[in-house]
Amino acid sequence: MARVDREGAVLSVILFDLDHFKSINDGFGHSVGDAVLTRVAEILRRCIRDADICGRYGGEEFLVILPSASQAVALEIAERIRTTVAAQQWTQPGLAVSISGGVAEYNGNGLAQLLETADKRLYRAKQAGRNRIIV
Repeated sequence: MARVDREGAVLSVILFDLDHFKSINDGFGHSVGDAVLTRVAEILRRCIRDADICGRYGGEEFLVILPSASQAVALEIAERIRTTVAAQQWTQPGLAVSISGGVAEYNGNGLAQLLETADKRLYRAKQAGRNRIIV
């Protein structure tokens, strides 16, 4: 963020949450839930650029940090991740996994504001029916 402020570059983040993850754990067991989290993390790593950083943010949430990415570029990456997750085939009959996400571009107001904006947009994606990205 300091580099963005200093150089006038851009930075965006995506905050993802697995949809209905509790029902996956309750219906298929925690070992399947763990396997879902692991596969989603692998998908994230495959779908992002070399300079991007992704990680588990807490529970079933993941954060992707996208240096030199505008909100529009972040949306493209988020949609690629979302559609890849939704297209996954699972060995457990009846298991389907989707994610919702919120995208935010850093505007100089600090880390807390950036993450709060992404979180609010993630919440709006959940309210709008899940399996979608909100910018």
